[in-house]
Amino acid sequence: MEPAIFASGKVIYDSEDFTGTIYIVCKGVVEVVDADDSENRRMLCPGDTFGLNEVHGTVSLRNETAKALNKVFLLVISQRDFETLNRTAKLN
Repeated sequence: MEPAIFASGKVIYDSEDFTGTIYIVCKGVVEVVDADDSENRRMLCPGDTFGLNEVHGTVSLRNETAKALNKVFLLVISQRDFETLNRTAKLN
């Protein structure tokens, strides 16, 4: 897991980028827009997560775009770290 900072207006990931990371919003607001329906928008605030469906499922490309609406602080979890956490949780 690693922290990441994105400036206002910066794209965190674009639709059709490869998957492989989960994001947790620590500070700021992230806008997530569905690639197939630009009217389908979500605003994510501290405590919200995104990117999980693509990492946990079988999707290999993103199907949405995520952008920082202001300065955003995120916790980034790689697919490998996610799988390790998942295995550890199953052992307990």
